[in-house]
Formats: sequence, C-alpha cells, structure tokens
Amino acid sequence: MAEALQQKLPDQSLVIVDPADALEPPAPALTIRYREQNRTQDWLVGQLIWQVQQEPPVTGPALELSVMDKNLQGIDLASFAEALIQISGLRISNPTD
Repeated sequence: MAEALQQKLPDQSLVIVDPADALEPPAPALTIRYREQNRTQDWLVGQLIWQVQQEPPVTGPALELSVMDKNLQGIDLASFAEALIQISGLRISNPTD
C-alpha cells in the first residue's frame, strides 16, 4: 500500500506509523489507514479509511482479491493497492500535476 501511495505522490512525504508505538499521535494533513478484513494465502479483502485533519474519518468500499493455483505474491498486492486507491474515491493528487 505504501509503495502504491508513494508512486501516486512521489513528491510527498509518506510516513508509516504504528499507532501502538507512537508517543504522540502524528498531526498530518491526511491520514490513510488500511483495514484488512480477511486474508488467506490466496484471498484478500480490505478497505481504506482516511481522515483529513480533524474531519470525521471516511470509509471506502471493500475490495476483494483472489488468485487460483498459487499464493498471493508481491505483484498481486501492488495491483490490489493501486485498485484500492482507485475505487476508494480518495482524492489525492501530486501538487506538481
């Protein structure tokens, strides 16, 4: 997910924070969370939840990915992340565009 976001916004700073490890919650302009709903070796369901500063969080639709005759691999997960960003309705753009 982080790689897909970084490719979409190459000039932006992307910080991955584990809330359990953070001493103080970060105060970014946009917080994006990935919620995994289910996962096996060949099946994945998840969704994005994002929040702009102090506004209420927005939950995007769930997306499912399954493969046959193999386990999920990095290439599958990259396309899943890109599709998840696309269907979420999350409006992010590179300021240089």
